[in-house]
Amino acid sequence: MADASALLSRGGRRARGAHTLLAEGVAVFLLMPGLVFFLAGAAAAPFLLSAILWTSVILLSMSRNFLWADLLPRDALSEWPLFAGLTASFAAAALALGLVLAPGSLFSPEPEMALRLLLYPVLVALPLELFCRALFFRRYGRLFASERGAILFSAAAGAALWAAMGCGCGFAAFGAATGAALSWAYLRTGQFALSVALNWATALAFFLIAPGLAEF
Repeated sequence: MADASALLSRGGRRARGAHTLLAEGVAVFLLMPGLVFFLAGAAAAPFLLSAILWTSVILLSMSRNFLWADLLPRDALSEWPLFAGLTASFAAAALALGLVLAPGSLFSPEPEMALRLLLYPVLVALPLELFCRALFFRRYGRLFASERGAILFSAAAGAALWAAMGCGCGFAAFGAATGAALSWAYLRTGQFALSVALNWATALAFFLIAPGLAEF
């Protein structure tokens, strides 16, 4: 298990003041996604995913005490109870939301969804987790006074990205709730590979159980 306080305290160069790092974080998590969405509109998803991927790569490479080896799996099988429990929770949440908001679309994924879900871990989950978990906590986590505040902001940033990519308010709300769970799991374990796998589990739960939520 990872030490949450250690992850929250690692990141930006100590030569930088908190105000400078805060301004950088605002630009990265608010202004940059907003600008991409403004310029690309309905076609923002691929541009936004590319932007957050390369932003994460560049800024993580600049971050103090960060090694890319930190993101490699470490005894990942030991976390299977956490993975199974959260995956079941994601499925239950998707079913509950689907029953309330889009009961007619339950368990009716689009025919091409199988291919999308196979590509999802590399094309979507990887850049999202680099941005919302690895980059956020390792570079900007020390700006937050509490673990709870950091988790809530990370979840909100992820939900905003889903909304900007045109996935609808229903998926954005689902993304906020599951994003909070992913942030909590990342701080508990420090396992980036687990975060990517859990992100994929959220997509499986949403698109296989309640795909109609994307219309809200």
